[in-house]
Amino acid sequence: MSDKSDLFMSKGCHCHNHGNLEEAREMWEKSLKILVQERGEDDPLVAARLVEIGVGLRDQGKHEESIEKLERALGIQMKVLGEDDPALVWTLKHIGLEFKHQGKFEESMKNLERALEIQLATLGENHLDTVNTFMHMAYVFQQQDNHEKAEKIYRNCLEIQLQILPPDHPDLGIAYGALGSALQGQRKTAETIKMLKMSLKSTLKHYGEWHPRLVTEYINIGTLLEDEGKLDEAEKMMKKAIEIGTAKHETNAHEIGIPTASAYEHLAAIYLAQDRLQDYIVAIGESLKMYRRLLGDDHPRTQDKMAKHQKCLENMVGPLRLYSSKHENLAAVYLEQGRLQDAVVENGKSLKMHRRLLGDEHPLTQESMRIHRRYLEMLVEQRNGSK
Repeated sequence: MSDKSDLFMSKGCHCHNHGNLEEAREMWEKSLKILVQERGEDDPLVAARLVEIGVGLRDQGKHEESIEKLERALGIQMKVLGEDDPALVWTLKHIGLEFKHQGKFEESMKNLERALEIQLATLGENHLDTVNTFMHMAYVFQQQDNHEKAEKIYRNCLEIQLQILPPDHPDLGIAYGALGSALQGQRKTAETIKMLKMSLKSTLKHYGEWHPRLVTEYINIGTLLEDEGKLDEAEKMMKKAIEIGTAKHETNAHEIGIPTASAYEHLAAIYLAQDRLQDYIVAIGESLKMYRRLLGDDHPRTQDKMAKHQKCLENMVGPLRLYSSKHENLAAVYLEQGRLQDAVVENGKSLKMHRRLLGDEHPLTQESMRIHRRYLEMLVEQRNGSK
């Protein structure tokens, strides 16, 4: 490739890794423009550069721009190299992964299956690159709640890896964890625990205590504990996942951000089961914030989480009324005693909970705000009268 084009690409990656995302995109576009000028549009090296940029854009959450670059690269490769060239595999897999991030699982599977066809014809079923594609396909099945099919694929992949890789290879830890998550989706508790422990042991040994992969490891174990009703232990696992997930890592946003959002979501569920409403609203708020930032408001997963959160808030109205009535009744007692300052404080506790759980626009919050304003007016009148 062109030295000048490579230089801009390298500068863009440096900006990307240091959080200067807009500048990174500018550098990448300059790199691409130079390469096209030197080699023409229909060149395999231009296609390779488009794939690099497409992956970078995906890591920034620029999904539409990412898919445009990746599909443009695929078009060049098919035109120049043919439809069955092994060079297409890398591009097809990244298109499949991008559609997976967008929640478009049918499109994702279509591209992964096409990549697999080429790999089976050129590499065979027992090649590690082929196994990697099978693993991605199994993950898509999991996202569609087809855990049985995912389990079958993960088992086949693990069997091949055990034949090829040394016993302590880190990829085996990934395979154990993937299989464990598919088993967990089917409530196969005993084998799930075995797989997850083997995965965690491998990750800690090879990558240390702060590797991004541990976010998913701790979530899987925490979810299992949550299902067994061991909420205190589950809470510790989720907090550990969040601690690692919110630390600074040189990795893409989706690789660690989406699991971390999931950890917040699980933590919120644990708080809700313990009637810790204030803790719940903070945790679920962090989860939604991350989903919206990483996926956007229109993403199916974000929409699903927002709908579930709204339904949960509706279910909280009863408990909220009980909580509020305690403080409102005490405020009324203080009012009768002429202790307006104390009445304002107690009513303020009720209002604060309404606003945090239901939002300012909810009718119950509006009513609470009206009452609180009246208390404040009475307090001002009392103070003015005493002067």
